[in-house]
Amino acid sequence: MPKPHAKDQMMKDHIANWQNSGLTQTAYCRQAGINRDHINYYKKKFAQRDNRSKHHQLVPASIKDKSPITNINKHL
Repeated sequence: MPKPHAKDQMMKDHIANWQNSGLTQTAYCRQAGINRDHINYYKKKFAQRDNRSKHHQLVPASIKDKSPITNINKHL
């Protein structure tokens, strides 16, 4: 059995090939000899991964008050 990341890449390739093939998903899967449920599973998996990475990106921030903090212990 391929390593998990190798299988992910294989399924990414299948999804791309199917989308570029002009075939229905069912026809592509029959022709490629793969289970249609596997493509659906990996499509969802990759979509979730993409959504998570979009929500966890660093964004630039700026500091408006540039005055130095002096003796912070006084305020505690």
